Amino acid sequence: MRITRRTMLGLGMGIAAGTALAGLPGGRPSLAASFLQLLAADRCLDAAVWRARIDEWQSLGVDTLYLQWLGLDGLDLLTSGPDGPGAAALLEACAAAGMRVHLGLEHRPAEDAGLLSGSGRLAAALAERRAASLVLAEKALALAKPGLLAGWYLPLELNDLQLGDAALRALLADHVATSAAALWQLTPDLPVTASTFPSRDAAPEPFAAMLAAVWPQDRRFVFLLQDGVGAGLHTPASILPLAAAVDRLAHRRGQRWGLIIEVFTQVSGPPISDGAFAAKPAPIERIRAQLAVADRFPRAERVAFAIPHYMATAAGSAAAALAAGYRDALILPGLDAP
Repeated sequence: MRITRRTMLGLGMGIAAGTALAGLPGGRPSLAASFLQLLAADRCLDAAVWRARIDEWQSLGVDTLYLQWLGLDGLDLLTSGPDGPGAAALLEACAAAGMRVHLGLEHRPAEDAGLLSGSGRLAAALAERRAASLVLAEKALALAKPGLLAGWYLPLELNDLQLGDAALRALLADHVATSAAALWQLTPDLPVTASTFPSRDAAPEPFAAMLAAVWPQDRRFVFLLQDGVGAGLHTPASILPLAAAVDRLAHRRGQRWGLIIEVFTQVSGPPISDGAFAAKPAPIERIRAQLAVADRFPRAERVAFAIPHYMATAAGSAAAALAAGYRDALILPGLDAP
């Protein structure tokens, strides 16, 4: 069946999700991958609930998920427990829906926040994190169905303020390389990905040089550059030269990279304020401008942060409205007219 705008609307977004991609230019829509942050409360969700949510994400063209972490400050979010089935139910739903998944490992936000403090115990803390991550990775491999895993994600967001310190940069480079090597022992063919973001004052070439120092020279390693637009660190215009520098670096080294498109607008929390993090869905026109930047880099993967949290019905009315606006503006126009 040839998919048209009218066909997609008639079938309904859940049914149309798996077929509409064939009608889009290039075969994939603007945002075909998205992050998902798991919280402790998500452990109670069963596969049926996840499948309903996945259907909506797929209606927006998402075919790949980056689960940002499977462990949060020592809490195992993957396996079942007294409060529910854990993320194992999500993996089951993803496999049933044909969604591919990059699995994030142990995340320790308090440690990350203290990276600039010069703690003498940092090397030991990172080693403990690697050990916890490897346990999670082995559990995930035992649960994952064939074809589900797209790769691994290291939930450690590196920035130029950290990387400007030579000693810390060396420590982080060792952590990234050692983590990747351990994961390649388990799955030699799967990529390992990490992310980075530039501060407001980052200069393109120095930023790329610092990134090169911690970016393992292996084709299986990928860095994702956060555009920082949602967090107020950058505008589409100011992130462009930084993205160009990362693109040149990746091209010289024959490696892949990606651009994280922030589909939220932060309203509280660092670097905006000292309060807790809070954000709302971004306006569609700003997302268009961010995607125009991404269009300049056809070699880069585009990853949304994050459709499940800011562009989906389960995230509230404003997120549902953004999902509808995105579908109308950037999905349906790519389909053949009736």
